[in-house]
Amino acid sequence: METPRPVYQYQPETQYSFTTPQEFYRLRDFGQKFEATIAFVRKHGLNMYRVLLIPALLAVVPMLAVSLFQILNRPTQVDPGDWRAVLASSGPGLGAVIILSLTVYMVLYAMFYSFVKLRMYQPDPTAKLTPQEVWAHARGYVLPLMGYAFVAVVLVLLAMMFLFLPGIYVGVVFSMLLPIVVFEDAGLGRSISRSFSLMSGKWWSTFGLIVVGSMALGIITVPLSLFSQGAAVAVVAGGGFASKVALAVAQLVQLVVQLLLAPLFNLLLLFQYFNLVERRDHVSLQWRAEQLGQTPAAAQAAAAPDDNLFRPSYGDQSL
Repeated sequence: METPRPVYQYQPETQYSFTTPQEFYRLRDFGQKFEATIAFVRKHGLNMYRVLLIPALLAVVPMLAVSLFQILNRPTQVDPGDWRAVLASSGPGLGAVIILSLTVYMVLYAMFYSFVKLRMYQPDPTAKLTPQEVWAHARGYVLPLMGYAFVAVVLVLLAMMFLFLPGIYVGVVFSMLLPIVVFEDAGLGRSISRSFSLMSGKWWSTFGLIVVGSMALGIITVPLSLFSQGAAVAVVAGGGFASKVALAVAQLVQLVVQLLLAPLFNLLLLFQYFNLVERRDHVSLQWRAEQLGQTPAAAQAAAAPDDNLFRPSYGDQSL
């Protein structure tokens, strides 16, 4: 008599507390990655945003100060259509904003990834991580993230100089670069090769995830961006003090919203990273074997076919 095959049933992500590697490193289909993002934010979002509050404030205050300085001191007799004149009128403040933005965003990235990494090994789902312990783990990654991100941007720009499509391809591949640096403690060469290795056969799904995630966030950010750009054009065209105040407020709101939404988008891509690593390396199975005191080979041989803990709850089993 033939043994009946187990029926794979949908298991909602809300059942997981996200406190062990096996709950992060799982095969998830397209929709499950969004579901896991929402479930994680519901369980640990408040703690995450409290940890990220200090670097976020460090981002808002100086960037807003530089922005206000530019707005209040920008010459009014500038042709809005002449982008060279607009850049020239911005003075050195524009370069300061770019450098400051890169630094602060890399601090935010390091804090965010470190929070998730520490949360992964905190067995008590009610325990709260503090900014101090997260920063103690994150500070060693800030400079590597800045350097590797700069190299990645240069490589993407070089690829786009030859053909547009290779630039897009490389850009999607490098979306996995920063998680690899933090979660695998990899150097530059290893991070780049690992990004291409993980993306093998999964470029289109990652590209689709980025597009859909960006569209979802764009529903909120695009109107703010359009309003901010309209206020900027009014100021450059010779608008009065009210236009300058409107521009300052619009830029502040836009910056705050971007800082609030950035962790959500990064978390979505992070679950794609966990999916790709599990698909290739079976990390959750190795972790479970260590917990049981067995070798990965022995644990794999003993695993039942209906072990839903390490398989997708539904959809394509070859994700």
